[in-house]
Amino acid sequence: MATKDRYIERAKKYESDASSERMKRFRGVSSYKKLVDAYENAGESWKDAGEFAKAERAYEMALRYSPEEDKGRIKGKLKNLGLEKTRTLSFLTGLKKGLEKKFVFAFLSLITLIPALLFVSFSLTGNIILGLTETNSRWIGICLFVCGLIFALLYSRKKK
Repeated sequence: MATKDRYIERAKKYESDASSERMKRFRGVSSYKKLVDAYENAGESWKDAGEFAKAERAYEMALRYSPEEDKGRIKGKLKNLGLEKTRTLSFLTGLKKGLEKKFVFAFLSLITLIPALLFVSFSLTGNIILGLTETNSRWIGICLFVCGLIFALLYSRKKK
């Protein structure tokens, strides 16, 4: 974590340098070279910190101010950044989808088992729920209980 913070601080410093160089450039004091270098360094630091959107923005700013001979190099960095971002995001979304699928059945089993207990024990709900008879309430409870057991079984199979 300390390394990421160090990269973020470095990126902020480079962006600050780029901002001051841009102001100097508009006054005619500085060259584009320092400005492009500052944005490129900021992009590298943001990429190392894992902040791909900020890195992309910094590289695009470097591309905007770079001379023609440097545009190819910066476009290559943008392309590599896109590949790295895709790899990281696909890994995270795959992990997230796996966790979502895994816990959907656990959630559904809890959602069905709790009301099943309420419907099966008629004395807890009384005759309040839609004016159900004791028999109807028990049948609803039994159906919900069976669904809950099925979802729990599916969860245990997904868990393996």
